[in-house]
Amino acid sequence: MIILMIMTLSSMGLLFINKYFLFIPPIFGIIAIIFRKSHKNYLFEIQSLESEIGDLAEREKSKENRLIYIENYQRKILLKYNCSTKLELQKLKDDIYYKYKNTQNREEEIKKLIGNIEGNNLALEIKQNNLKNSKSELEIIYKDNNSKDIEEYKIGLNKKRKYEELTQEGKKQNSNLRKKY
Repeated sequence: MIILMIMTLSSMGLLFINKYFLFIPPIFGIIAIIFRKSHKNYLFEIQSLESEIGDLAEREKSKENRLIYIENYQRKILLKYNCSTKLELQKLKDDIYYKYKNTQNREEEIKKLIGNIEGNNLALEIKQNNLKNSKSELEIIYKDNNSKDIEEYKIGLNKKRKYEELTQEGKKQNSNLRKKY
């Protein structure tokens, strides 16, 4: 800008030598105005770029701090579980998960078995009640037939069958005899 001012003043001084030097100061003035406007635009762009660079630097710094925090937290976790690498920690985690699932499956199987046992106990109670009822019915049958056990009951039953057979034969013979006479 200063250079343009010096050139403008020098062209005014040279005006006495040649009259065409009269046109040089307005040209230099226009150039100076254009240069000044563009210089202001450049300054504004430079300031906006500097603020963006500052923002980017701030974000990068916060990212670095976050990474440092995460790395420190990972180290604490690795030390807590006595692991030297993330892979070992992952294996430990998988092992614990499989043990948990195995325990959970065993608990479910135990619950099913307990349910089966309860069902079997209920069925056993029903069968025992049926057995008691059958025994009491058998005792009633023994009393009705004047027998002490199953052997006596069998003998009595065989005698009854023979009696019924003989009775039927007798009836048949009576009916045959009646038909003849």
